[in-house]
Parts: sequence; C-alpha cells; structure tokens
Amino acid sequence: VPTLQEAYDIIEMEEMERDLGF
Repeated sequence: VPTLQEAYDIIEMEEMERDLGF
C-alpha cells in the first residue's frame, strides 16, 4: 500500500503528464 506521500507524488505526476499532453 502506498504511503500518503507516494500517493500525492503519483497524483502530481499524472497531473503534469496531463498538462504535457501525454
């Protein structure tokens, strides 16, 4: 189970990729 910090990191990465158009 990911920690809360890892979950936030994953969410931030997904948002950045969405902004970049991936």
